[in-house]
Amino acid sequence: MNPIKLKQELEKAISPELVKELFYEFEKTKSAHWLGDIDKTITHSAKFSEIAIASLKKISNPKGEIDLNDIKFKSIYNQLLNLPKSSPKEELLFLLIPNVLDSIYSIRNKKRVVHIKLNNADSIDAELVMTGCNWVFSQFVFLYYTKDINEVVSLTNSLMERKVPTLEKFEDGEIMILKKGLKFSEELLLILYQFPKRLSVKELNGILKPTKSSYITTYLKNLYKDRLIHLNSQGAIINKNGINKIENDRNKFFN
Repeated sequence: MNPIKLKQELEKAISPELVKELFYEFEKTKSAHWLGDIDKTITHSAKFSEIAIASLKKISNPKGEIDLNDIKFKSIYNQLLNLPKSSPKEELLFLLIPNVLDSIYSIRNKKRVVHIKLNNADSIDAELVMTGCNWVFSQFVFLYYTKDINEVVSLTNSLMERKVPTLEKFEDGEIMILKKGLKFSEELLLILYQFPKRLSVKELNGILKPTKSSYITTYLKNLYKDRLIHLNSQGAIINKNGINKIENDRNKFFN
């Protein structure tokens, strides 16, 4: 997926200002979720819902003005539900997506007025809103960027990338590790942590750019022996042990 082309296509259907905010709140939601900050996950997901519902209103009425400082969620939600829907696309845009956004938005409001203390209740809420945001974003991509199911699946996977504050990804796709002092094996594990898919040796060489390409193969074998990754002929993917190693030492990897 090319993020620049995706933004350009969405801007045609919505507006540059709304698309910018949509991406921003989506990234903030993902980052908070992967860092285990439940309150921020819920807060940013609600803001994402506000921007998304405003985007749907813009799609329904391209000439209408949107005040980003005064998005009346429930009013827009009701307007969309009352629109005539003569096609599956309109059903998706003005019924299904708004209902998912309403669920996300309502969870934030629930947190403001009542504190329900059940086992893992807050973390379950965070999982729900993150899944909802991923689904909504993917629907925008399917409708306005590509109808190729393989591209949609690939995009969905990329949307699930963990947002690591010590990694920065640039517009050309290059990834830089901002954290100094990590061993090469730790940098390798951190890169694998960010992605929810198997990465080939070639891809890892392209990201880390070691002095010798053989380093990747050598250190992957060591990580596999330590039971921190799974390794096969297609490449490597982090396992539960590797995820726990990263997340149990957040200060070392994330600060």
